Amino acid sequence: MDKIADQEKITIRYIRNKDHHDVMYAAAASPDDKVYFALCAEVGFAGSFAQLVCYDPATDTLRDVADLARVIDYPPEDRLRHPHSKIHTAICFSPEGKLIAATHMTAPPVGEDSYHYWNVINDPERKFRGSHLIVHDPRTGSTEDFGIAVPGGGARWMTYNPERDEVYITGFLRCHFYSASLKTGEVKDHGRIAEHDFLGPCYCPADGRVYTSDSQGNFLRFTPETGKMEQLPLGIPDDFWASHNGRGIFNLLPSRDGKKLYGTTWMTHHIFEYDPLKGNSGAMRDLGTLGCEEAAPDHYADKRFFPRMLIIGHDGNLYFAAYNAVSPRRIPPHIFKLNPETLEQQDLGRIQVNGFAHLNVVASGCCTSDGTLFFGGERTGAAEALSFFIYNGKGVNKRPEENFKDLDLKHNPTVSLLPERTRKYHTVTLRDNQVFNTTGTIIVQEQGMSGTTPLIPRQAGRIGALAQDPQSGVILGVTYGKVPRLFVYYPDIRFFQPLNAFGKAGEESRSLVLPDNGKLYFGTSGSGEGALYEYDLTENQAAFNEQKRTDRGEFAKYYPMPSDRLKTIRKIGAPAVGEGILRMTALNGKLYGITAPGGDFFSFDPQTERFKLFPMFKQWIIQKQNLPGILIPFDDKIYFSGHHGHIIVFDTLAEAFSETGMKVPCGAGREYLTHMNCATPCGNGDFYCGTNADGILFRLDLANGKVVSLGRPVSENNIRALAYNRDHVLWGISGLDSDVCHLFRYTPEEGFTDEGIMRARMPKTWIIHRADVMLIGLDGEIFIGENDDISHLAVFLPPVRPWEKQQNFQGEKTNERI
Repeated sequence: MDKIADQEKITIRYIRNKDHHDVMYAAAASPDDKVYFALCAEVGFAGSFAQLVCYDPATDTLRDVADLARVIDYPPEDRLRHPHSKIHTAICFSPEGKLIAATHMTAPPVGEDSYHYWNVINDPERKFRGSHLIVHDPRTGSTEDFGIAVPGGGARWMTYNPERDEVYITGFLRCHFYSASLKTGEVKDHGRIAEHDFLGPCYCPADGRVYTSDSQGNFLRFTPETGKMEQLPLGIPDDFWASHNGRGIFNLLPSRDGKKLYGTTWMTHHIFEYDPLKGNSGAMRDLGTLGCEEAAPDHYADKRFFPRMLIIGHDGNLYFAAYNAVSPRRIPPHIFKLNPETLEQQDLGRIQVNGFAHLNVVASGCCTSDGTLFFGGERTGAAEALSFFIYNGKGVNKRPEENFKDLDLKHNPTVSLLPERTRKYHTVTLRDNQVFNTTGTIIVQEQGMSGTTPLIPRQAGRIGALAQDPQSGVILGVTYGKVPRLFVYYPDIRFFQPLNAFGKAGEESRSLVLPDNGKLYFGTSGSGEGALYEYDLTENQAAFNEQKRTDRGEFAKYYPMPSDRLKTIRKIGAPAVGEGILRMTALNGKLYGITAPGGDFFSFDPQTERFKLFPMFKQWIIQKQNLPGILIPFDDKIYFSGHHGHIIVFDTLAEAFSETGMKVPCGAGREYLTHMNCATPCGNGDFYCGTNADGILFRLDLANGKVVSLGRPVSENNIRALAYNRDHVLWGISGLDSDVCHLFRYTPEEGFTDEGIMRARMPKTWIIHRADVMLIGLDGEIFIGENDDISHLAVFLPPVRPWEKQQNFQGEKTNERI
């Protein structure tokens, strides 16, 4: 099982004098059979930039091609950012032989010894600016920087479309899918497609489309002409018992004739073939796994090899550099050969030359037209030089190599190699340097019941508002994106049911109002004239209760479509000609709101179904950036923020506006930018409120006409949502649209606590990048409405409070929850 490869067929070459690079993450053969390697740096080489080298098999020589430190502008003010330390499986060639590469990062900046991508992702001085496209022309020897292709993120996989002269990348961290035109320089963000970016997008010459997957094993297809990303009715092959969580493509490459795609999977390491021309969605074929592992759910797959690198041979076979990391005795990388037609596989032996250390990991691979395979890996030790292996089944040129030991490490002043003690200081633990939430539990609910009821489509599920029906306890919500939709969620039985679409494509829906008449009201804006809509809760109470009765502790045999009554949404109309609804609230049986795009005030009487318009924008708002994100009803009045952050009040009895003398707190001179974005009642006529421009939390005492600024909860601007729970703890979400939002909590006794980035582990791993809605449930849980291309209804179960000194069973004092 661990035999060394035939020594007549394998040899090794060293790349000397590269003291600050420890791995080769990309290898590619050019049309003229030159082999290019990307020399990369991991966490131990702070401040290092990737380099390109070229090996000529004909002359058995190696030459430097480009040092990205000289290609990419890295001014002194950027020295706190991660350097472009990698080109990671992201080298392609154009028809005329130009090399196209995308950069990535892992090496920390100088002075640090570990990467902290998530920790600084919102930091304007430290976050990575983004992956650059690099183009090298071998004919002229020039290397050009084409600029940023993945704003704010790295690139671990890239594919090239020669017909359109475009590249496609799934960005590192945020998992957005990007296209970048080398003709025009235009970069397009096609939105989030997954949770992690190990998804190897691949251009398919047979149909001119690009294929990839999400993180749940679904196969995705992108059409460059239309910009459409669609989920195909195909799953990538996997073990029959495998969890969907974390399933995705690892490698994906076209066959030599361009008619099929071959790939490997993440997690369970299946190999597959995809034919894009069979039917409307193509056909998927499972080619099995490497090794002699029998499929079974009751033991570790300790005889299965992980196909780390896939190479499409010129002879029609598939070649892999694969290792076994599951067995207690780790088996180093081997070369495997697989015939995709007969499924015959052959273990060609361990990648090692006698007298030299084997590779721990093969990080890159390619082949030339004569069938020679090239494998690049990582250093086997701090004193070893970088090396690559050459394999050919017909034999190789065996050049004597000394057992090279690079003991004379020349420390570059821009490189920081810190001791192990310091490394441990930077290591992420549960208590230190942890950027994700570690208190409470977040559960993400898909927008539907995957496999049983339809899901709200991707880019149509941005949750704009939530409300809980006090009678039945169900959660109702509105989404927007492609076309607004209404949904219902049953907390008692954990059942999510999309109900119906309403409004027009491109409209937003950001308000849900329950005015105590058994009806639910919501509005739209953003695409010309919007409208007010009504949903009858009273009529549907029986249907809500009937749905809850279907849960008898067992699986339902089926989930019927919602009835016509349950789906019925009545359109009432627009508050004014050409206007939609930006925000709404309810008071004393009437609705009050602000129109969009005009920014005027209106009332609506559900009994007479008549709107009344109160022009106010020119006097009380003046600028669009001062339009409020929330309306607060209190004591026959509606409060909101207006021009320069002044808090305006509308007296519903006198039907008149006035200034309260209170102002929204903000930074000096930033009144013109600020508005009150969200609020939550906290008792006795008091409200906790959050601002947009500076992300300041303040307490609004309407009974006494006071504003008390509490400061900024976290470093991120823009408090997006707030929720005050029954245990007197305030929870909130902060972050700009370009940030990954943070969760925070506040109590007067403890002050602010940054709870970090919101990450769910149940029922799948999912990081919430952006959310605009929080709602306290009847049981004290907090419902969070995600606002992204792929959105969920998240359920946050806060930690039990308070923390007090308690005695354990041994009588010792401990900090346990009670």
